[in-house]
Amino acid sequence: MVIRRIREHVVAHNWFAVGVDLAIVVVGVFLGTQANNWNQQRIERAAMRAYRAEIVENLRANEISIDDQANYYRRVQAHALAALDVMETPGSAMDEAFLIDAYQASQVRQRLLAQTAYEEMKSAGLGRNVAMPGTRARLSAFYAQMPQINALTLAVTAYRDRIRRAMPISIQRQLRERCGDITRRLPGGVVGSMLPERCVLGLDRESVTRAAARIRATPELNQDLTRHIADIDQKLRQLQGYQQRAYELRLELESLD
Repeated sequence: MVIRRIREHVVAHNWFAVGVDLAIVVVGVFLGTQANNWNQQRIERAAMRAYRAEIVENLRANEISIDDQANYYRRVQAHALAALDVMETPGSAMDEAFLIDAYQASQVRQRLLAQTAYEEMKSAGLGRNVAMPGTRARLSAFYAQMPQINALTLAVTAYRDRIRRAMPISIQRQLRERCGDITRRLPGGVVGSMLPERCVLGLDRESVTRAAARIRATPELNQDLTRHIADIDQKLRQLQGYQQRAYELRLELESLD
C-alpha cells in the first residue's frame, strides 16, 4: 500500500509526499523494531527472575544439606575421638562400646550439592543479567568452588577400609542393622541422615574379645584414626565456610526481587 503510494508520488514528481511516505516507513520499521526489542527484553527479564528464584532455592537447599552433613560428621567425630581415646590409653578395655565407636567413626555422609539452576542459566546465556557485577563475581566463585567441596565430601580415608577389614563381618552387619543411618525429610525436600544417639548390640563376651584381638593386631590403626579425625576437622571447616557463603549469596539475590 505504502510502496504503491510512493510510486504514484514519484511518477507525479510530488517529492514532498514521497518524503512523507518514506518517513512513515522508517518510523514504522523503527517502532516495530523497538516493540520487538522491548518484548524480547521482557521475556529475558521474566526468564532471569525465574532462574534467580531457582538459584535461591538451590542455595537454600544447599544450606540445609550442608548443615545436615556437618551435624552428621560431628557425631562421627565424637565416635572417632572416643575410639582413639581407648586405643591410646594403656589398659583401656576394648568393649562393645569401643567396637561401636570404632565402626561409627568410619561412617561417611556423601551428598553432592545442587547447582542445576545456575548451570541452566549459563547455558541460556543469561549469566550477565543475574545481578550486579559484584554479586555475579561472588556467585561465579561460589559455584567454581563447588567441585572442590563435592570432592571433599566424597573423599574417604584409609581408616574406613582398615577398620572394616579388621572388624568381624557379623558385628558389622549388626551395626548396620541396628545402628545405621536414620533417614529424615528436611525442609525444601532435602533428604537428611543422622546416626542414632544410642546404639546397643548386646554382643557376647567371646565375640567382643575376638573382635578386639583382631583390631589390636591391625598395625598403626590409631595413626589411621588420627588422620581420619583430621580429615573430619577439615570437612567441618570447609562445609561451615561454604554454608555461610551460600547464606550470604541467597540474601543478596533475594534482595534483588
